[in-house]
Amino acid sequence: MTPNQHGRTLWSARVLIVVSAVLLGAGLAGPCMAIEPSFGSLDGWVRLLKPAMARPTRYSVFGGITTLIRNGNVALGVLLFAFSVVFPTIKLGVMAAATAALAEGRPAGALMKLAHHAGKFSMLDVFVVGLIVLAIKGLPGGSRVTLGWGVAAFSASVVIGIVAALLIRRLERHAAAESKWERADPGDLAEAIAPVRK
Repeated sequence: MTPNQHGRTLWSARVLIVVSAVLLGAGLAGPCMAIEPSFGSLDGWVRLLKPAMARPTRYSVFGGITTLIRNGNVALGVLLFAFSVVFPTIKLGVMAAATAALAEGRPAGALMKLAHHAGKFSMLDVFVVGLIVLAIKGLPGGSRVTLGWGVAAFSASVVIGIVAALLIRRLERHAAAESKWERADPGDLAEAIAPVRK
């Protein structure tokens, strides 16, 4: 990898981290899903007598987490908060620190390896949203669930974060190979090359 390629890859990773962070914020605050209740054959009566029950309800990821906690599902709310908000934010911070370290010629560190392997859990809340949609569609009366653009933004953030992590990993491997060659004893290199010359 030439110095120009290294610089372009480093800046590409940084841009992807910023885009991922913006999409993460938008995905967490934006509309995740809308639930439009339906009451089957009693739908007209419910809309007439209790119109508030028939209004669509919209949730963002933040809104869904706070609703879960307020309704007594504290464990699920805290779990979703950890994997939907805290973990992706820390992961993006670790990735930004890794690019800074690589720009200075230092290794990215063990935290980056941990963030890369734990990245599989970033899609946990998308999975939970899918389960909620399936559960609501299974309710009697024909209630409808519509996914909002927040799910797409969050999913795009996760995918872009994975691409940025792969670029950082590529940079780490290149830096490790370069430092190995720099630390190598010239006598060892001559012995390694000698059989090739014969």
